[in-house]
Amino acid sequence: MNYTYTITRMDVIDNSEYQNYVVMAYYNYEGTDGTYTASVQGACKYQVTQGEFTPYDQLTESQVIRWVETSLGATGIQANQNYILNDIENQKNPAPVPHEEPLPF
Repeated sequence: MNYTYTITRMDVIDNSEYQNYVVMAYYNYEGTDGTYTASVQGACKYQVTQGEFTPYDQLTESQVIRWVETSLGATGIQANQNYILNDIENQKNPAPVPHEEPLPF
């Protein structure tokens, strides 16, 4: 299974110290197993803190992905992977779909 993050959007705020401080990072997490693909979307919230700051125009997607992974932690990442694995399993082995039959009488 190959997993890939894509950052799809970021919300920012301005204050007296920082311009375009990221307070929300939205992501798509996709898993691919051969011909089957599934994904989950989510968002991570951040608060303005003192310390290290990278100007918005200097952020890289890999840096923001690290933020997301740190925010999710091992438990959150595993939950997303389980969701994707379950979705792909349902694609491989779909449940029977009910259909209408004429009445037998």
